[in-house]
Amino acid sequence: GSVAGTKNFHAYYSSDSAALNQSANTELAFNAEKHDTESVYNTSNGRYTPGVVGTYYVSSTITVNDINGAGDDLYLKFFINGNSSGYQYGSSRTAGAGEPFNQFIASAIIPLTSASDYISAYVYQDAGGNRHAKSELSDFKGFRLT
Repeated sequence: GSVAGTKNFHAYYSSDSAALNQSANTELAFNAEKHDTESVYNTSNGRYTPGVVGTYYVSSTITVNDINGAGDDLYLKFFINGNSSGYQYGSSRTAGAGEPFNQFIASAIIPLTSASDYISAYVYQDAGGNRHAKSELSDFKGFRLT
């Protein structure tokens, strides 16, 4: 049978309390789920662990406050096994747009070569402290392609 579409999940933030560290990669641990058909997403650490070698599609959207100065940058990206020195899948960079809230979107197709591999969404921002992802407007989702 077909494996496409299996190992799927959709997680989101249920509150605005997800702080985004300044000038550091922050692993995004979305704390609530709309669905998780095979318990592949962990809301306590934000890791998508399908448990099967294959190719996966992931996407993340975050809405962040006060990324509004001309020099404010935000990078939304995915790492395998938390390896920030490895390849950054789906890296999306956006500079401030002068708005109180900005939405950022990244997606990627990622091959996993070990059943213990996991994918996490990360954000890097240099706009200063006191930045957070808005609840219900920030999410992480994925599924198996092959």
